[in-house]
Amino acid sequence: MRIDILDISFEHDGTSQAIYPVIIQDKENMLLVDAGYPHQIELFEEASKQNEIKLDKLTHIIITHHDFDHTGSLAEFKRRYPAESSSKCNLH
Repeated sequence: MRIDILDISFEHDGTSQAIYPVIIQDKENMLLVDAGYPHQIELFEEASKQNEIKLDKLTHIIITHHDFDHTGSLAEFKRRYPAESSSKCNLH
């Protein structure tokens, strides 16, 4: 099993920000935890490439909660990587 934390830095409303989505993978599955803000898929792809991760192997996305910084690029991921299935996780 391999666990990678992506470091995705960007500007939002004139402020430097970062998100740290996690990719967990084994021989059969690749799981992404959270999908960032809208229109960030290219930032995910760049960070994945820097970590030698091939997102075309993505099989699942887990969304931990409904905030915009966790769900924003989900539709883009589903269009670009149609093999993946999305799940939500209710953490209390």
